[in-house]
Amino acid sequence: SPSRLGGEAPPPPSPLGRDDGAGLRRGRIVHRLLELLPGIDIAGRRAAAGRLIARHAPDWDMQTAHGLTDSLLVLLDDPAHAPLFAPGSAAEVSIVGRLGDTVIAGQVDRLVVTPDAVLIVDYKTGTMPAGGAAGTPEAYLRQLAAYRAVLRGVYPGRAVTCALLWVDGPEFVTIPEAILDRFDPSTEFGGRG
Repeated sequence: SPSRLGGEAPPPPSPLGRDDGAGLRRGRIVHRLLELLPGIDIAGRRAAAGRLIARHAPDWDMQTAHGLTDSLLVLLDDPAHAPLFAPGSAAEVSIVGRLGDTVIAGQVDRLVVTPDAVLIVDYKTGTMPAGGAAGTPEAYLRQLAAYRAVLRGVYPGRAVTCALLWVDGPEFVTIPEAILDRFDPSTEFGGRG
């Protein structure tokens, strides 16, 4: 699993300001909303988000629920992110590949495939760490590098770009090739397979 390739990942933030597992639940809700909302008519998104949050986080107060909904709707309505959530992009895509003798299995939060390129996007709750791409925790870089290595084999000849979407900014950060190359498991595990 790419999340087990090493490096320390910071814990997800709790919407209630405490570390009691609420951050993980919030992350799951964010992922589910970003999977479902792009396929819903714009006029119905707020109500759909409210229903999902009420079902999965009935203990959240209105301010917390509305704050998350508002931030995700702003993200989805931003023209800069339109290609990411456009028809034809895919959410929660399972990938499996072999790198040497090692099998990599994971799930890409958002995948955009065009005739010339592949974009891999991983969602992160919280805010972007200081330093931008260079300040990204190693665990996230290893995960993206593994996804990139597998998808290069699936889509040979296409440029494969990796990015993080820090939902609470929101901040969209493309990770430079040179940074990912340091954590490329296809080199570490004996080549692409």
